[in-house]
Amino acid sequence: MDESLYNENEFIKEINSLKGDNIILSNENFIGQSLFFYHSNRSRTAHRLHKAMPNATIILYLRNQIDLLKSLYLITVGWKENKSLDEFVWTKRNPYTLTDNYNGNNNYGEKDAYYSTFNSHEHLDGYIYNPLIKLYKELFPNVEIILYEDFISDPDKVQKRLEGIFNTNFNAEIVNSFKNKELLNQGVNKRQADWLSKINKWDDVVKDSDFNSKALNRLKRWVKNNVKSDQKLDFSPEKKEIITNFYRPHNQQLAKDFPELELHNYAKDYLL
Repeated sequence: MDESLYNENEFIKEINSLKGDNIILSNENFIGQSLFFYHSNRSRTAHRLHKAMPNATIILYLRNQIDLLKSLYLITVGWKENKSLDEFVWTKRNPYTLTDNYNGNNNYGEKDAYYSTFNSHEHLDGYIYNPLIKLYKELFPNVEIILYEDFISDPDKVQKRLEGIFNTNFNAEIVNSFKNKELLNQGVNKRQADWLSKINKWDDVVKDSDFNSKALNRLKRWVKNNVKSDQKLDFSPEKKEIITNFYRPHNQQLAKDFPELELHNYAKDYLL
């Protein structure tokens, strides 16, 4: 919602109505998902949160971008995405300048755009972490940053850190959840992703028919349960090179600006 429609007082009133000494608000859209260009609101959201609760403690979770983008695709292709992984992550941009326009080259379209806002895409800029961290550190007195990779490799360490942040001791159920290695979201393998992306092309065709929609969803479930493969989905070498070259300098700067993150422990993951 843009500023002309946003009711700041109503939001602050809603926040102040919450009961309890320690209130946790959590939503991935606070920093803005990249899909459909939602990440364009992440600084606006930060400023709105600051006005409503200026003394809040902020916890930011980071994950290396290559794995994060693949994970986001695996979620959406299991739902309705019909693009391939390479197509899903928008990196294509042909140079187009005012000079081109002056010279009569008006053949400008989506393929030339820095962002595609006409279709569902993940955009690389949404996962540049440095400016987001710096913004929150400027606005809030306490900003904690936790790496997904730390959570996977050393869950006890993350558990103890969160207990310190929340100034509490987790109960047995929560402690056991940190130690549970069972995957709650299995994702899909490469064969399943290929099948699902083709099946999903029929979503718009059948959406007006409950019978056909249910049949299509049954087919998707069958693919997830029966199409087996040990091959994991990955970007093409060409696409991975583009993404790597984009994020490497940003992550190198991130490691330099915030050495406490110890990104060198995951140098390969963060393309250092």
